[in-house]
Formats: sequence, structure tokens, C-alpha cells
Amino acid sequence: MPSLPSGASRDISQLRAVREDILVYHALGEEDARLRQGSGRLEFRRTQDVLRRLLPAPPARVLDVGGGSGVHAEWLAGDGYQVGLVDPVPLHLHQAARLPGIAVRAGDARALPTQDGAYDAVLLSAPCTTCRNGPTGSAH
Repeated sequence: MPSLPSGASRDISQLRAVREDILVYHALGEEDARLRQGSGRLEFRRTQDVLRRLLPAPPARVLDVGGGSGVHAEWLAGDGYQVGLVDPVPLHLHQAARLPGIAVRAGDARALPTQDGAYDAVLLSAPCTTCRNGPTGSAH
């Protein structure tokens, strides 16, 4: 497994607690494959199409929050964007660190490890599947 970029290991230790079931699911490494094959390709292609129409032109700075293994960050960097990726899952950080042109940091949507205004656009799609709402903690 490749080493993480400098600072990422330190960032992992400072993360807010991430629900155990989220970490267990993502440690299986199946999310990357889900978007690259079968019916998940439709979600991937649709996201790609929408983002290419709506994002500012490259070399704009894009932050992919909860970017996982870098499925979207990879093509964004390939399109000429300056891409930052933030994720709380160690496996995802290792996978994304292998991709060229992506600045990888440990973190999550609740407390981003970046300054306001550091990016021109923020992609926040995957974390919305695991957000929790209100005192009941119901997922939405």
C-alpha cells in the first residue's frame, strides 16, 4: 500500500468519529468498483456530464468532499482541474494517493481541512448518502 501524502496521516488521527458501519462498509473497497461497472456506470456518466456542464472552466480548483478512491477526482484532474480530495476512510486515501494530480487530505464534510475560498467549486455527492439528521439520527 502506498504511503499517504505528508500531513494525511496526522489528519486521520484528528478526524471526528466516523460511524463504525460506514468505515466497515467502505473498508471493503467496493465503492470504487460500483461506479466503474454495471448500473453504477450510469451514475458515474451522469455525474460527469452534469459537472462538465456546470463547473467553471479548468484550471479551476475543485474540492471533492467524500471523494472516496478518487473516481471523480481522477477525470477532473485529467480535464485540467486542480483537484483536492477529502475523505475519512484510510483505504480511500491510499487509493486516491496513487492518482496523479490530486491533493489528498483526510477529513470529512463536518469539518473541512481547508480555508474558506480555497476552491472555486466543491463536489459533495457521496457524503450525502451517509448524512445524519436530527436527534433521531435518521439517515437521509
